[in-house]
Amino acid sequence: MRMMSLVAVAAFAVAGAIGAADAPKPEDVDVQEAPMGTPAHTSGKITSLHSLEMVGSGDAHILIKLKGEDGETDVVDLGGTAELKANGIEPKEGQDLWIDGRVGKINDKPVLVAESISM
Repeated sequence: MRMMSLVAVAAFAVAGAIGAADAPKPEDVDVQEAPMGTPAHTSGKITSLHSLEMVGSGDAHILIKLKGEDGETDVVDLGGTAELKANGIEPKEGQDLWIDGRVGKINDKPVLVAESISM
């Protein structure tokens, strides 16, 4: 099992800072409904992945669709391709992942911005 922490540069803005000691434990939340910055957890199988250039990041980010056992599909920003590769993570369709992160938005669409990834 591999874990990594990601810094989601320019992926979303969170109003106010939450200290690590004050941050609630991520849980399974409806990413479509949760407010930006809400800690969240999801897991499932990768059904598709795309590369997306993020303004100001200088590196393409990998966005995936992750289908959980409950049939729900979440869109997840895994982070920059260079950082993923440096940490030995090469996502592929059909792969199972567990993601902890925060709800954000890309192009006004809700996504889960990964802060840690487990395979």
